[in-house]
Amino acid sequence: MTPSQGRLFPVRGGPVRRMRREAEHTIKALRDAGRLERCDQLLVALVRTLADEADELRDDADGRYHLNAALKLLVEIDARLRTLGAPENDAFADLLAAVADPAPPSHPAD
Repeated sequence: MTPSQGRLFPVRGGPVRRMRREAEHTIKALRDAGRLERCDQLLVALVRTLADEADELRDDADGRYHLNAALKLLVEIDARLRTLGAPENDAFADLLAAVADPAPPSHPAD
């Protein structure tokens, strides 16, 4: 593109912050649904930090390895945030329920 050539779409000022913007939408949706509490703030901070890192490394050809690492970690933490309210498989809760049960169904209580 030459300096005198017009642009098809106007260029907005500032860098693109797509990952951080979408992270904020996800965090808000999880909070609105009651799935995030004060004790989840560390995970929220990690998501924000990784989203910022991903946005900064997006156009850096030398930073592709670090971008991929940040994205993998971001996906992992996002998955953990999404299961905070209701884990799919909670073996510990199953164990507690079994221990709290007064007697197994095949044995009468004393």
